[in-house]
Order: sequence, then structure tokens, then C-alpha cells
Amino acid sequence: MMADSSNHKKKDLHGRLHGARTVRRWCGLLVLGYLSIVGLMAAMETLLVFPAPTTDKASLSRAAGAFGATEVQTTTEDGVHLYGWRTGTHDRLVVYFSGNGSSVGEGDLYRALDGAGLSTLHINYRGYPGSEGSPSEGGLLLDAQAAWKEARKTHSADRIIVLGKSLGGGVAVGLAASLTDEQPGLLVLESTFTSVPDVAARSYPWLPVHLMMRNRFDSLSKADKVRCETLVLHGSSDEMIPQEQGRSLARAIPGAIFMGAPGKTHNERILAYRPIWSHFLKAALKDRKQ
Repeated sequence: MMADSSNHKKKDLHGRLHGARTVRRWCGLLVLGYLSIVGLMAAMETLLVFPAPTTDKASLSRAAGAFGATEVQTTTEDGVHLYGWRTGTHDRLVVYFSGNGSSVGEGDLYRALDGAGLSTLHINYRGYPGSEGSPSEGGLLLDAQAAWKEARKTHSADRIIVLGKSLGGGVAVGLAASLTDEQPGLLVLESTFTSVPDVAARSYPWLPVHLMMRNRFDSLSKADKVRCETLVLHGSSDEMIPQEQGRSLARAIPGAIFMGAPGKTHNERILAYRPIWSHFLKAALKDRKQ
């Protein structure tokens, strides 16, 4: 009887050890799988943050001719050649930084601005159609600075309005924060974020995006360096970047005004919402001699 009891205890111990090894093995596989997914997402970050459209330069050149835009070539501080459009011949110029999936050719915006007496300069980021290089946060800041220098060839700083939508808002904040000797007459941020990791955390709550992302566009940390009149515009039904991020950014930028657009989603033109458009034109065209 004692031998049977001893054998039973050994079998029971063996079973528990085997079970523990199985649990450890599965835990190890799960951790390995999770780390593999983290690694894959990290490798895909550039594609996810900068999903450039596939339009080619030849198509954009034909479109520029049809629209009546002037094609622009400018070079960044690190030697990257960028492609863009200029429209209008007015005394105020909007330097436009578009969203991460957009390109020059946003005719509806150019026409609306031109009709209101505002010219537009829209430069494609590096790695985007017509522009050389590969996109990155640091690279896009150099692109923005090159666009600013191009704008300053024809307009004084106080006659330049910097408009950034979505990712372009992060670019616009980065530019304004980097300008130490002058500031644009007006900064307009449409449907933008506090930072890219803050946006990614909503889509991938199971990933440590605040630790792993290289392209951060941390507008919130740069907000106190913005020293110009600023409008922050955001739709209440934005499904990609919650309106509260826009409100937080507006609170962080000294003197910024926040304007919400009821029911508007991320890809809608918030600037075109009538009360916002009226306020924008009043700010953009102030001091113009009639």
C-alpha cells in the first residue's frame, strides 16, 4: 500500500511538472508571437505613417497645366529636390501641408482660396509624387523649411498663412516652432493631433506605440514655441483623430483659438464649414488695404 501511495505521488508530481512546462512553453510562444508582431509593425511604420499616393510626376504636370498652376521645384537643406504647385498671384500666400495620403492637385481648395484672394504654395513631401527621397519626421521638417524659404521669395512672413491638415498639422507646428527669427501671419491646424503615437494608440491599443514609434510629430511638446496667431479646427465626428486632441493642442498653443465643426468627419474639409471659413478669412486678410 505504501509503495502504491508513493507511486501515485510521483505520478502526480510528474503531471504537475509536465503541466507547468506546457504552460511555460505556451507562454513563451505567445511572447515570441507578440514580439514578432511588434517587430513587424515597427518595420511597417514608414508605410503606415506615410502612405504616399502613387500618382506620377508626368500626370501631375499635365494636371498643373490643365488647372493653370505653376510647377515649382525647390531643394531642401540636405539636398533633396521637391516638387510642388503655386496658384494665384495675390498679396497673401497660403503654404499648405497636406495629409499623409495626399498630393498636390487639391483643386477645390486652391479655387476656394484663390476666389477669396489667397494664393497657394503646396509642396509634396520627400518620397511623394514628383519629390525625391524617403519620408521621415526629420525629413518632412526640412521639407517644410524649404517650402517656407520658397514662400519667402515672394511674400513677407506676415503675409504668409501656414495651413496644415492631419499629418500636415504636425509638419506645420514643427515649422512654426523652428522659426526663431520670424513667424507666419497665421497658423491654421485642421483635423490634427497632439502626437502620432497618441493617434496610433487608439488604433493599436495592444502595441507599445509610445515606446516603439520613431516618427512622433509631438506637436504638444512644441506648442509653447509657436508665437503666431493660431486657429485649431476640428470636426466633432472625426473618426481617426478625436476632437479632444485638437482641443488639447489649442490649449497648449499660446493664444490659440479652437473652432469645432459639428458632425464633420476627418476627411471632410473643415475649413469650408461656413462659420470657420468666415473666421479664417477675417484672420487671413486682416489689414489688407481695400
